Amino acid sequence: KLPLSRESRPAQRELRPPDCRVAWTLYPVVVFVVAICLLSTLRPLHAGRVAHRRAGCWLATAAGNGVVLDTKGWTDLYSARTTFQYDQARETFADERLAYVVVQQDDLESSSDRARTLRFLLRAAGEPAATFAGRDHGASVRVYRWSPERFRRLVAAKPPQAAGLTISTSGISR
Repeated sequence: KLPLSRESRPAQRELRPPDCRVAWTLYPVVVFVVAICLLSTLRPLHAGRVAHRRAGCWLATAAGNGVVLDTKGWTDLYSARTTFQYDQARETFADERLAYVVVQQDDLESSSDRARTLRFLLRAAGEPAATFAGRDHGASVRVYRWSPERFRRLVAAKPPQAAGLTISTSGISR
């Protein structure tokens, strides 16, 4: 056995408490940053999508089965219904299961070809069912009840080319 002596131990460093002035200076800054972060978590997420959330909840309780065509696709998160986005509109408008069309106000008021097509089809085969206000006018959402029978009659009537649409049982094209 080797005897242990004080001299054989590694030198102990002198431990000092941290400088309290620095800690007290940083403490208010840390508290302020944490408070700002906590306050930001209280703000509703996606407040601009409140109309879509309300429309989705309305669709969840709406009578009947059937699929939904939503130009933005956000009502799917709340409705628990099969929902198609507008990129599948060609097939969905001709689908016999289509029950509702959800459109943001901006999508209807635009001067785009898409808006003209939506206005034409909703006048021909849609019936306003509900409107949900958004934070501003353009963010409002309209829900239309879709009538596959009226759509079939529209297709059978072969609308004039002045509408600029080609509509068939397989869908819609320009």
